Amino acid sequence: MSLKPWREIIVPHPDVLNGTFQQSEFAADLTAVRSGRATPEYGDAKAFYERTFITEGMGRLLTQVAQRLNGQGGEPVIQLQTAFGGGKTHTMLAVYHLAARRCPLGDLMGIPALLDQAGLLDVPQAQIAVLDGTAHAPGQPWKQGKQAIRTLWGELAWQLGGAEGFAMVQESDAHGTSPGKDVLGALLARFAPCVVLLDELVVYIRQFVDSQPLSGGTYDSNLSFIQSLTEAAKLVPNAVVLIGTPAHRRPHARLGSPAPTHPRPETRRRIRLRRPPRRPRRQSRSRAPARLPPLHPLRTPRPSRRRPRLQRTHHQLDRHRDRRLRRPATQEWCVARIRIIRIVGHA
Repeated sequence: MSLKPWREIIVPHPDVLNGTFQQSEFAADLTAVRSGRATPEYGDAKAFYERTFITEGMGRLLTQVAQRLNGQGGEPVIQLQTAFGGGKTHTMLAVYHLAARRCPLGDLMGIPALLDQAGLLDVPQAQIAVLDGTAHAPGQPWKQGKQAIRTLWGELAWQLGGAEGFAMVQESDAHGTSPGKDVLGALLARFAPCVVLLDELVVYIRQFVDSQPLSGGTYDSNLSFIQSLTEAAKLVPNAVVLIGTPAHRRPHARLGSPAPTHPRPETRRRIRLRRPPRRPRRQSRSRAPARLPPLHPLRTPRPSRRRPRLQRTHHQLDRHRDRRLRRPATQEWCVARIRIIRIVGHA
């Protein structure tokens, strides 16, 4: 059989061929997606899933979210803990597009198969709240329309329910004190099904200065908010909270502290998970989908029957031809990357 090179079957985009491709343009940003400023690769649900390789861990997480939004079980609080660049934000974007999609569910590549395995017929569209720790400063109020927001819980209420939702926590937002579990539970129940995504939370919390309250509250009031939110989510059967935390333990000095401390361990204690943190991606099995070079669809108008044979042939050549590879070509990750041809080509 005449074996064609892969570049003749799937052709890179012109910016890759011309050497003008900038990887920074494909950095995942939850705030940019929610505000409509993201590139189509991240802002459009259909295009996002076409470029996303759903790993086993990500598939389990999306199934949990789908079950939760349908009120059929699923974990109420999910902690995503990976190293820097491990895919926390990208996984949250997968959840975001699943719950807030504006296209038929069948257009999201890989999702119908997950729902079939879970015995679900659909995933209801949900209200989404994105709390990005890098988007705001705890000492500087920000605007949502004409409404001034001071705290994370004020932002949460506004994103879920607008002026009606903000009215439920307006007093707590003005005083910088965390609303209780009952108030947050009523907020989630009023606008359920809903999804709350907390990304880069440690970046926000470590900006607080000891014994000096800011407009965004205090260090302790924000930790109390996290704990109350996770407890409230357990009481609402179709609400889910995802929290991204870094896996590293590098100390960060808090201003005013006699010794360097790191807010992450305290944050984890306040979350009070019943299960270990979920790691949606293993670096040995997949790469961050944003790092895959953008490719054009396959030139063939329909999936070729020879494609599986082509994949196996490429795999055999790598296994027998080049023994200088650090990792043997017989490992699962090698076969999975060859199968990316099928994903990009809509096979």
